[in-house]
Amino acid sequence: MDGEIQSDSGSVTIGENARIKGDVRAGEVKMFGQVEGAIHSDRCELKANSKLEGDITTKSLKMEEGAVLSGKMQTGS
Repeated sequence: MDGEIQSDSGSVTIGENARIKGDVRAGEVKMFGQVEGAIHSDRCELKANSKLEGDITTKSLKMEEGAVLSGKMQTGS
């Protein structure tokens, strides 16, 4: 999918076979697939085998072994 995903206070789950080209903005992001773009969220989980090529801004980050982050990370309030 090409484009931005926005769910300000909601939850977004990016499935195992999903490939997103664009930014993701949500209260909570659970990522199993791939994103090429920025993630902005209050809570973010990068699951094993997920791949993020872009920057992430979040208050809380949980990253499982096997997840890949290629970009800058900013956490905290």
